[in-house]
Amino acid sequence: MPGTVFLGGDGVTLNTIRPDDYAFVEEQHNDPSNRRQAGISLPWHETDVAELVEERDDVVVFLVCRDGVAVGTVLLSGLDSQASRAEIGYIIHPEYHGEGYATEVADLCLEHAFDDRGLHKVWAQVVEGNEASKRVLEKLGFQQEGTLREHEYANGERVDVSYYGLLSSER
Repeated sequence: MPGTVFLGGDGVTLNTIRPDDYAFVEEQHNDPSNRRQAGISLPWHETDVAELVEERDDVVVFLVCRDGVAVGTVLLSGLDSQASRAEIGYIIHPEYHGEGYATEVADLCLEHAFDDRGLHKVWAQVVEGNEASKRVLEKLGFQQEGTLREHEYANGERVDVSYYGLLSSER
């Protein structure tokens, strides 16, 4: 059962994550299609999720729910109060791909980043070939800031990573 609703949108809510949600987070991160799209090269375990949720001060992570059912996660990581920036990341469970959740989820997370936390900039990285994620970011006003060639090793090959940024003044 998801935790408390933190932010709500038209179709989804951002909820706190409880220990009984860790298995869902592990499953969606380890799904082969999500790993390919996100460039995740190492397996996740429930202990990794617990560390992320319970021990990291530079991360805030939410369970994405539709009608009380978990459909994904979204996070702000690398929270840097001095530089006033963070990286956004989102993963939707494959069962719910193509339903528009990523855009709404990212938009809600940006609301938290800019309105609640007062951040100046939110940035994102996208593994080459993940056109759906690029469309989400562009739809929300992010600008591509550059590409690092063969920057990550994912799915058995070197892949380019594109970096996107959104300033609070552009929201």
